[in-house]
Amino acid sequence: MVKKIFPVILFYLCIIFLMKIFFDYRLVEKKENNYNKICSIEEERFDPIQYDSRFNFIDDINYRNAIFHYGKNLSYYINDPYGFLIALSCVESSFGKNQYGKDGEKGLFQIHPYWKRVYNLEEMYLENPEINVYIAVDILTKLFKTYGDPFIVLNVYNTGNNKKKNKKYINRFLECYTKINF
Repeated sequence: MVKKIFPVILFYLCIIFLMKIFFDYRLVEKKENNYNKICSIEEERFDPIQYDSRFNFIDDINYRNAIFHYGKNLSYYINDPYGFLIALSCVESSFGKNQYGKDGEKGLFQIHPYWKRVYNLEEMYLENPEINVYIAVDILTKLFKTYGDPFIVLNVYNTGNNKKKNKKYINRFLECYTKINF
């Protein structure tokens, strides 16, 4: 009896396994097709406002495009990478209106001069929208890999370490996030 049932069970398990592989592959293929559609739109001087109205808060189209392009990298760590980056730009530079910080920070995400040494960049490159957003997303990606928790990541992004706590900064971020979503 067991000898007769075992091949049948094995057969069904193989079919289930093959179906899972096939459907998982189809899902991945579908996601890649959607991604390719977005990329092809982006090449045609795409304005991210067409994709997400929250980009309206940022005046400079170069920053909007850079956030749209590089923000995808954060989707592995948070559900709303665009909202996160737009709210962070609100806290850091009032959506790009104050592009120079008191300690020499520059750009939409107020990249500290320390990072120009880390990335081996000249000062003027921190003002380039694409480089500014790329560095901010790269820093945030590293922080998410290290800490995981968005509030700790925000705190370290702001203070430079996890020992100092800046509740005002976190509260301001939450206010900005609420503002752009409602």
